[in-house]
Amino acid sequence: MLFLHVTTRIEGDADQGLLQEKGGRGFPTLLFLDADGEILAKPADRSIAGFSQMADLLIEVARLEGQAERSTDGEVRLLVAEIRLGRVSLEEARQRIEGIEDLSDAQAAQLDATLLDLEIQAGIDSIQSKAQVAALGERFAEMAEAGFAIYDFFFPG
Repeated sequence: MLFLHVTTRIEGDADQGLLQEKGGRGFPTLLFLDADGEILAKPADRSIAGFSQMADLLIEVARLEGQAERSTDGEVRLLVAEIRLGRVSLEEARQRIEGIEDLSDAQAAQLDATLLDLEIQAGIDSIQSKAQVAALGERFAEMAEAGFAIYDFFFPG
C-alpha cells in the first residue's frame, strides 16, 4: 500500500489519523504496509540504504514463505530475515533453531550471531530502571568475556 502522510488537515480524508494509528512519531516515519494497511516492517535505519535493506528482507521472506519445501539453508535464511524484521521473539527464535536439522558450522555461526543481536536488543528494550541498565551492562560484559562479539552489535561494520 502506497501512502504519503501530509501533515495538513484535509476535509474528507479517511486516512487523516493513519500516521498516528500506525505509531508514527517523527519525520520521516517509514513503514512497509501490506495491501490491507497492516505493518510489515518498520526500518530502524531511516536512510535510503536502510530502507532498501528492509525491502530486500521483505522480498526474501515472501520468496521463502512461498516455497512448498525449504532446505536447511532456506530455513536459516528465513529465520534470520524474520528476526531482522522484528517478527520473531528471542524465545521463538531459540525454539525454531532447535527444530532446524543438519546445520552446517557456518549456518550455526550465522544463527548464533543473529540470536546474539536479538538477545542484546531484547535486553535493551526491557530496560525500565537504572538497576536494569547496570545488570544488563554486567551481562554484556560476561558475554564479551565469553567471546561474543558485543562490540559488533553497537558498532556494526
